[in-house]
Amino acid sequence: MKVGDLVWHVKDLEDGLEVPGLIMRSQPEGDVVVRFADRAFDEYHDVDDLTHHPVLYEDENLMGNP
Repeated sequence: MKVGDLVWHVKDLEDGLEVPGLIMRSQPEGDVVVRFADRAFDEYHDVDDLTHHPVLYEDENLMGNP
């Protein structure tokens, strides 16, 4: 992941929130600084907590499975 990438937080997606964020900075420790569309502040996150593909985390019931 690099600066300028659009990402989603995996935990948010699991909770049904599809709020995108923009990577603003990359830290030397491997963390990135993300500004999410619904927040007025930047957050530090490990790249393993973020994804480029929100559809991979959709609830199975929303995809038509019984």
